[in-house]
Amino acid sequence: MTAIAFDIETGPLPLDRLQFILPAFDSSSLGPPPGDFDPASVKTGNIKDQAKIEAKIADARNAHALAVQRYQQQTASAEPAYWADQQAKAALSAITGQVLAIGYCGEKVLIDCVGDSVREDQLIRRFWAQFIKARDQGRHLVGWNIEGFDLPFLCQRSAILGIRVPDRVFSDAGWLDSTFVDLMRRWCRPARAMVKLDTVARAIGDNGKTFDRDGNKIGGDQFADLFFNDPDLAIEYLKNDLNMVVSVGSRLGLEFTSRG
Repeated sequence: MTAIAFDIETGPLPLDRLQFILPAFDSSSLGPPPGDFDPASVKTGNIKDQAKIEAKIADARNAHALAVQRYQQQTASAEPAYWADQQAKAALSAITGQVLAIGYCGEKVLIDCVGDSVREDQLIRRFWAQFIKARDQGRHLVGWNIEGFDLPFLCQRSAILGIRVPDRVFSDAGWLDSTFVDLMRRWCRPARAMVKLDTVARAIGDNGKTFDRDGNKIGGDQFADLFFNDPDLAIEYLKNDLNMVVSVGSRLGLEFTSRG
């Protein structure tokens, strides 16, 4: 039986959801605030001239006012920066991310994605149904680093969304069901190294990752932004990832019926 290539694409949960799940911004990380100005704290040493003393206190007062202003500005920008950082890395965790699309390349190419009336839980349920069907047919579901990312992410999102994960996806020992083929593990064996699909694809003569409309290579962390702002390019990106899986998988002895 021919194999089915698949790939999932993820994005961050909405900001309000992240703010509910994650720890709030801790302003103490900025250090203590300057507090109120205390003229008595200004060291005047042996200065006797009252005018000079008052001038030194005035300078200290101005410096304190600037410190207060800088602290307020820092505080105002630090919290948005904190949440921007959380959003930037949220797609890599099933706790803070969500599945936006799953692509399949079997007899035909199918891109299953959220939107309109399609929810994330429906995508995941359909994936597990595809797994059961492939397992019953003796077909392989093939992807890149699926043991390290795709399948743990899908299992964890399933737990969060109350979806039952089929038996045998992972054994008690942590091994994948034989239905799945992780091409990265097959490429790197016996060492459990990490290598990018784009790198191997280019090594075998494939074009590698998709480029954006300005000629820059698109990374997986950009998918969510593309998905919501340039969906056609996002789908092209996912189809190209499927093509790379097929290209590399074919070199590693798997048989596919189509390309993305």
